[in-house]
Amino acid sequence: MAVIAHPERSGHPDSVLPTAEDLGGAALPPLDPGTEVGHVHLKVSDLERVEAFYRDAIGLEVQQRDERSSFLGAGGYHHHIGLNTWFSIGAPPPPPTSPGLYHAALRYPSRPALATALARLVAVGWPLEGASDHAVSEALYLRDPEGNGVELYRDRPREEWPRNPDGTYALVVDRLDVDSLFAEATGPVDIGSPGDPGIDVGHVHLQVSDTARALRFYRDTLGFDVMGQLGDQAVFLSAGGYHHHIGANTWQSRGGAAAPPASPGLFHHAIRFRTLDALVDAVRRVVGSGWPLEGVSDHGVSIAVYLRDQDQLGVELYWDRPREEWPRPPDGHGVAMIRDPVDLRGLVLGR
Repeated sequence: MAVIAHPERSGHPDSVLPTAEDLGGAALPPLDPGTEVGHVHLKVSDLERVEAFYRDAIGLEVQQRDERSSFLGAGGYHHHIGLNTWFSIGAPPPPPTSPGLYHAALRYPSRPALATALARLVAVGWPLEGASDHAVSEALYLRDPEGNGVELYRDRPREEWPRNPDGTYALVVDRLDVDSLFAEATGPVDIGSPGDPGIDVGHVHLQVSDTARALRFYRDTLGFDVMGQLGDQAVFLSAGGYHHHIGANTWQSRGGAAAPPASPGLFHHAIRFRTLDALVDAVRRVVGSGWPLEGVSDHGVSIAVYLRDQDQLGVELYWDRPREEWPRPPDGHGVAMIRDPVDLRGLVLGR
C-alpha cells in the first residue's frame, strides 16, 4: 500500500512514497558513479549573521531569501549552502558530542582560485583554524559564525593521488605552505563582488556515533564505496572513484546522543544525481533495503527525496532539472523554488 508523506516531516504532505512491497524483492541497483554532494543546508540561530559570512567572506550569492531562510550559491546555482531559522531561531548550539556536521567542504577549481579565497578571508579579517596538505588536496579550515566547520579546498589532479596497496587513497595530514598558496592569489579582492563561479560542494564530513553503523547506511544502503578507513574512528566513502564525498568520524561523538531537534547545525546534506533515472534507482535501493523515506517534493529546480541516516541526520537525494527550466522571480535574479507534491511511487513503478 502506498504511504502518504507525513505533513510535519520534510517533503510535500500530498506526495506519495513507495514501499518495499512495491519492489517485489527486485535486485538493488548500484549507485550511479556520477553521484556527488550538491549542497549543505544548515539550521541557524541568527540568519543575517550567518548569511553575511557565506556572502561576504566566502563570496556566495544569495539566490533566494525570505525572513526565515536564505539560499546561496556560486555561478548561478540554486544553492550550495542553505540556511534556515524554521526551528532554531535564537537557539543555543548543540552539545559538541552530538552527531552532526564536522565540516562542509567547498571545492575550488584551481590553486589560484583557492589562493584568492584565502585572500578574501584575510581582507575581511576572518581567521583560519588550520590548513593541511592531504596529498589528494590542499585544504583550509575555519568555522562560520555559529561554529559550523567549513573546509575550502582544491583537488590535485587525480593521477597524482597516492594509493595504498589495497587501492584506497592514502590521505595524509601534512603541513600546507600557506604563504606559497597566498602568493598565487590573482588580483585585488573586491568583497562586494561574488567569489569564484566554479565553487561547489566537494564533500561533507560528519561526526557520527558509530562508524560501523555509518557504513551500514552510506555503503550498504546508499551504495557508496569505501575509499579509506582509520580503524573504527573514521571512514571515507565516494562514488566514481573520488577520494571522498562522505566522511564520517567519531573523534568527538562516539556514542553521542542526537542533538535536540531545534538546535542549530545540520538540517540536511544533499546528494545529487546526474539523471532522474539515477535518482529513482537510488530510491529503489533505499526502499528495497528497508530504509524509511521521510518525504519528497518538487522544488521546481529539482526533485528532492528526504530521509535520515543512522544518527537521524537529514539526508536529501535529488536531481536537478535543466537550468533553463528553473522558476525565476519577476526580476529574473536568482530562483523561485517551490514545494509541490510528487508521485514518487509512480516514478519507481515506471508509470
